[in-house]
Amino acid sequence: MKAFLHIGIGLSVNPPFCFPVYHFDRYLDAPDFYESSFWKDSDPMSGLGGWGNPNDDYSVHDGGFRNFKIAYPVPHHVRRNFTLLAWKDLVSPLIVDHLKIGNTTFSASVIEALLETPAGNYKRFQTVLEAVQVRA
Repeated sequence: MKAFLHIGIGLSVNPPFCFPVYHFDRYLDAPDFYESSFWKDSDPMSGLGGWGNPNDDYSVHDGGFRNFKIAYPVPHHVRRNFTLLAWKDLVSPLIVDHLKIGNTTFSASVIEALLETPAGNYKRFQTVLEAVQVRA
């Protein structure tokens, strides 16, 4: 069962505005990240929306972020893309296996290590996050 939270905001709204905040379950969602139900909620008020449209620079066209614009480095809509062989054609000594499927290094134990980094220690979080592709 997918867990989610309800957050209520009572800023002079009667009744208070409530919306669900979905929880990424590392044991259910990490093994099949692309097809995870985490990305399936297209509700315009509370959903994260799905994967971006490849015919529109991977812009997200549904969910609560459909009209959200980012200013850096150039103005654009939120983009979301997941490519299993993202580094296939990349020439870099840091890539040890160009044919490694992206989600093979994205496991529950990797997410657990990320979540266990001390609060406020961004350098440690970044180190754990960037070491993901070397692990598996």
